[in-house]
Amino acid sequence: MFVGDYSGLSLFLSRGLAAIGHEVILFSNGDHWKNLPRGHNIWTPAKSKAGSVVNQIRGLAELQKLLRPTDVLILATEYIFSRFANGLMLERLMDHVGQTILLHAGCSDRFHGAYQHTVLCKECKVHDLKSERCKFEASQWPFLERMLRETTTIVPFTSVYAESAKLYPVKSERITAPLHFPVDAEYIETLANEATAIRPSAPVMHGTNRVGFKGTKLLEKMLSQDDRLRDLVCITPRMPFVEFLGLVRNSSMVLDQFFANGYGMAGAISLMLGTPVAFGYTAAHVPADFVGTGIVPMKITGSSQEDALVVDQALRAYLERPVDAAQIKAMAHERHDHVGIARHFAEVALPLRD
Repeated sequence: MFVGDYSGLSLFLSRGLAAIGHEVILFSNGDHWKNLPRGHNIWTPAKSKAGSVVNQIRGLAELQKLLRPTDVLILATEYIFSRFANGLMLERLMDHVGQTILLHAGCSDRFHGAYQHTVLCKECKVHDLKSERCKFEASQWPFLERMLRETTTIVPFTSVYAESAKLYPVKSERITAPLHFPVDAEYIETLANEATAIRPSAPVMHGTNRVGFKGTKLLEKMLSQDDRLRDLVCITPRMPFVEFLGLVRNSSMVLDQFFANGYGMAGAISLMLGTPVAFGYTAAHVPADFVGTGIVPMKITGSSQEDALVVDQALRAYLERPVDAAQIKAMAHERHDHVGIARHFAEVALPLRD
């Protein structure tokens, strides 16, 4: 049986695994249960206080009772540190399964920073464990170190992050060939149809949870002054941040794009709408898949005037660039192969488990 966290990566991978006959359980802290995939055995934790640490512990404690030593635990990096207050809960799951596989989308700055602080500090002394860059609580360090030490396989998604994975001080055989991030074409079609029904030509912007105070104020000013941005369709990460949603109060529609990593979804929806997109990202790389598609990547942290300038340039550029909507439709459907992705994944996971 595969046990996966309720992240974009795990969710779509789990759909494929279920389709080829594997039993799958997804777990969450109970705060996002809309648009669940059909055909799954879904474990829903107690919802007395959705999202609270108490709720998570209770839910995972119950989940432990279902686990067997032959099961495989799937953890996605963006989920681990955005969903759980500490690693103790996930450590308990690791103790009850035979194998843990880490899905690394390269989309979490927090994961990158934590990896450096827990691993590289001990080897090259470049980073300081007490650095302000590290946002983790002390209780997370033991779990993170264990996860990186005991994880059987690291599966990078997209070629860009396959390259970044090579920087990690782990044995090369633990890093598999990259998988392209699966985009749910049916879900994209639904969102696109809903958006076009309300505002046929609405531009789309994907935001990240890294918009700081300066970036927020800049975006607020631009949205209030530029009539072309008034009907912005905002696609947010799975955990919408109040500051950014507050900027699109004049929007025709706000979409929760259901992923912490929004490369595929944000690009697909925007291009299917036939409109360019300003894409907020926090990594140092521009995804090669979107070069020439009309997507304007922008790094927005709000930490410097330079970031603010990038925001300004990107927002203005995306209003003017032509986009081939058919191109992204083809891309979305090509990546809809959950079964193929799952077979590839199972080939990696199952032999190691046995």
